[in-house]
Amino acid sequence: MKIQPIILAIGLFFATGVAAQERAPLERTDPLVKALLEHSSRTNSLKADFSQAKHLKMLATPVISGGIIRFAKPGKLRWQVDTPEASVAVVDGKTVKISQKGKEQPVTAVDRQTYGAISDLIEGIVSGKLMNGQNMKTQFFKTTKGVLIELVPNDPKMAKHLAQVQLTFNTADHTLREMRMQQPNGDFTLTTFTKASFGVDHPVGAFNLP
Repeated sequence: MKIQPIILAIGLFFATGVAAQERAPLERTDPLVKALLEHSSRTNSLKADFSQAKHLKMLATPVISGGIIRFAKPGKLRWQVDTPEASVAVVDGKTVKISQKGKEQPVTAVDRQTYGAISDLIEGIVSGKLMNGQNMKTQFFKTTKGVLIELVPNDPKMAKHLAQVQLTFNTADHTLREMRMQQPNGDFTLTTFTKASFGVDHPVGAFNLP
């Protein structure tokens, strides 16, 4: 069994998150937004712990997982799931490798597309390019949890698979706290990030399989 493809909804919080927050619209020129985007443009790498809950209509309870994400520009990603079952996906440019329980798995065209898209998404968040309004309709809000960015795909093909992305950033250090991606059918994944570090030097082999 391979890693659950998080591209279906790299997400965040919902029931107790964005929907429940009071929020005030912000312009792109607002100091809070400008500081966030400037910080993102200077970021080349990151490491963070994550916990993820996939909410699917077909299941009574969410699917829970947790692990570590590592990223480095350009296009290097390690998505390491530690619980409930160990698995790793690494991306280096167009190369994708997947390991389950320490054993490398065959990689399909769908796997390459999925994890390549994840890497592009993370790089877009880290660099701030995702919030430039070209590929996504972008709105900014101030909430009790920080700066909320709502993204809606402009591309009709993308919109068939992804209805909306919501990103919440800490206003003090500009770290990504939560991310929610919702599918058109209402399914969504909520991912919460902790212990985030920017500008990290990843160990040798971090973007290789164990």
